[in-house]
Amino acid sequence: MSAPYNSVFSLRRQAGYLLRTRAILLGVVAFLFLFSAQLAVRYFIDLPTLFTIVNQSDRKDVLRVNNALSQRLAVYENRVADNALWDDAYEFVQSPHEQFLASNFDSRTLQDNEIDGVIFLDAAGDVVWQFGLEFGQGDTKPMLEQPPMGEEMMRKLMHVAPHLPQQGEIAKRVGYVRTPKSPVVFVAYPIFPTSYGDGTQLNAGTLIMWTWLDRRYINSVAEQTDLDLAGQFLPDGTASLAPMWRYLLTEDIRPRDKDNRIYWLLRDVNDEPLMMLWITLDSLGFETELFSDAIVAGLFAATVLLLGLAWVVRRWLVLPLNGLEQQMERITTSARYDLRLEVDSYEELNRMAGQFNLLLEEVCEREKQSRRKQEELRLASISDALTGLANRRYLDQFMDDSWLKCLAKASTYSLVLIDIDHFKKFNDYYGHAAGDRILKEVAKLLRDQQPAHEALTARYGGEEFCMVLLGASQSVLESLCERICKVIAGQGMEHQASELGIVTVSVGAVIADASQPDVRQLAHKNALRTIFKAADQALYDAKRTGRNQVCMGHLF
Repeated sequence: MSAPYNSVFSLRRQAGYLLRTRAILLGVVAFLFLFSAQLAVRYFIDLPTLFTIVNQSDRKDVLRVNNALSQRLAVYENRVADNALWDDAYEFVQSPHEQFLASNFDSRTLQDNEIDGVIFLDAAGDVVWQFGLEFGQGDTKPMLEQPPMGEEMMRKLMHVAPHLPQQGEIAKRVGYVRTPKSPVVFVAYPIFPTSYGDGTQLNAGTLIMWTWLDRRYINSVAEQTDLDLAGQFLPDGTASLAPMWRYLLTEDIRPRDKDNRIYWLLRDVNDEPLMMLWITLDSLGFETELFSDAIVAGLFAATVLLLGLAWVVRRWLVLPLNGLEQQMERITTSARYDLRLEVDSYEELNRMAGQFNLLLEEVCEREKQSRRKQEELRLASISDALTGLANRRYLDQFMDDSWLKCLAKASTYSLVLIDIDHFKKFNDYYGHAAGDRILKEVAKLLRDQQPAHEALTARYGGEEFCMVLLGASQSVLESLCERICKVIAGQGMEHQASELGIVTVSVGAVIADASQPDVRQLAHKNALRTIFKAADQALYDAKRTGRNQVCMGHLF
C-alpha cells in the first residue's frame, strides 16, 4: 500500500476515533448531568420535603403527649374541685371526724381514681389529715407516715391562704414538684362551702390530692396517646443533666436522632427541669440514603435512552418531578395531609410518591386519633364522673353564657336547685355504694325531665343538683318543679331513715325576667349571685317547712 492511501486511511481512522471519543464523552457528560440532576433533585427537593413532613409529624406527637399531660391535670383538678367546693369538706376541715373520711376517702376509691395521696390543710397551713401510699409498683403499697413533699414545700407551694373569691375566681395550685423519691403531680384547691359563689366566706383550708409521677403514670399517658413514651427523673434538676443533654435547656425540640427518639424537658412549678421525656418512633417509611437503588436504576435506564429519547426524559422525568414538587409544596405549606400525591411516571418516582402517601396516611390517622382522645378528655373534664351530668365547672360557664344570652334576648332565666332529703342518713343507713346508686337514679330522672332545648342539668355538690332553663314562663317552671318532686317520690325508692320511708327531694327555684329594668341593672356577676342566693334560700325554705316540696323564691 502506497504512502498516500496510508495517509488517507490514517486520517479516516483518526476521524472515526475522534467521533467515537466525542460520542463517549457526550454520553459520559450526559450521564454525569443526569446523575447530578437526580442527586440534586433527591438532595434538595425529595429528602428535605420528606424530612419536613416527618419533623412536622414528630412535633405533633410531642404536642399530643404535652396535651395529654395537661388534660390529665385538668381531670385531676376537676376531681379535687368536686371535693373541695363542698359543705361536708368545709365542715370537716374545721371539725374533723372519721365518718366523713370513711364515706369519701377510702383507699380503694382513691387508687381506682389514680390518686396516691390526700392532704387536708387548715387555714394556717397545718395538716388536719393526710393519707398517702409509698412510691413503687403493684396494687398493694404501704402507707406513708408523712407526706412526701414535706411541711415547708406544702406551705410554700401548695397552701392556699384564706381569701374571698374575686368575681367568682378562686386561687389554686396545679403542677409538678420534686421529692426525694420521685416527682409528684398535685392539685391544691381551697376548701369553700357549696355556696362559695356569693363571695362572703373565706376558704377554711386547702385540699391537696397528689399522685406519683412514676412509670405507671407515664405508661398511662403512653397508652392514651398510643406512643412509646418514657421518662427519667432529674433529682437535682439542671445538675442531673449530662453535658450531651444540656441543649434541652435552651432549644425547643430537635429532630429525631439515629435511634428514632425525640427528647424534651418536663418542668416543675418553679420552671426547673424535673424530668427528661422521650418518645421512640417507628422507623422512617422511606429510604434516607442519597445513593438509593432506585436512583441508580433510573439513571441507568435514562442514560441508555438519552440520545434518542430526549422527549421521553422530559415527559417521564422532568415534568413529573416538577408536578411532584408542586404537590409536595402545596401539601406542606397548607398542612392538608388528607391530600395525596398523584403522579404517573416511572416506577421509582411512583414508589417514592407511594411512600410519601403512606406517610401522609399515617399522619392523618394519628390526627384523627388525637382528636378522638381530646374529645373524650374534654367530655371527662366537663362531666360528673358518677352521674354523667354536667359538673360544677361546666355549670358555671353555662350560667355565664346563658345569662348573657337572656340579656340579649330580654327573656327569662330560671334556676332550679334540687336536694335529696336526708341523704346523709341514707348513706349512714344503707352505705356509700347504695348512696351512689340513688345519686345515679335521681340524675337519670332529672335528665328525663329536663327540657330538650336551652336547658342544662348539673351536679354541683354531694347530693345537690341544679337545672338552668332559658325562656321558661312562671307556670312552666312551677309545673316542672312539681313534676320533679312527684316523679322522684313516685319511684318509691326505699329510705327507712326518712319520715316517708322513700327517697324524696326538696326543690327551690327562682325566675329572673331579663326584660325588667331592675334585673338588667344588676352587674353580670352580681346578677348570678343574686339569682343563686334566691334559689338557695327557696331550697332552704322548702327543707325547713317539711321537705318533699317546691318553694319558689324571689329576687327582690
